[in-house]
Amino acid sequence: MRALTLLNSVNANTSQLSIEVAMDQRVDWELIIEKIGTDGNPLLFIERAITSGGCAPLPVDWFVYPNKCTTDGSFLIEDDTTSIEKTSFKSNWFRVRTEPNGTTAGNLSVNIGYRMYT
Repeated sequence: MRALTLLNSVNANTSQLSIEVAMDQRVDWELIIEKIGTDGNPLLFIERAITSGGCAPLPVDWFVYPNKCTTDGSFLIEDDTTSIEKTSFKSNWFRVRTEPNGTTAGNLSVNIGYRMYT
């Protein structure tokens, strides 16, 4: 199991992009999202990209891995701590994006724990 911090106490009132994580095989992952001092409910988008793998450059085209309960694919972060998980995720690259959704204060942190299968 590996763990990474994707966003570390970033402003919740502006759009944020996390670091890109290379995942060149089938992966199980869990995101832990923490919001502190927010006055609203920011949105989280999980994004993926597919490249030819290996030493290919970072992808240009990112696609939302959708929450099927919303029309735009976002996850509404209503609780102070939220967990989202997925098994058998197949994509070369992974990142998250946050949008303020009316939030004017506070911070967000996003961590991922993941396991790759060979």
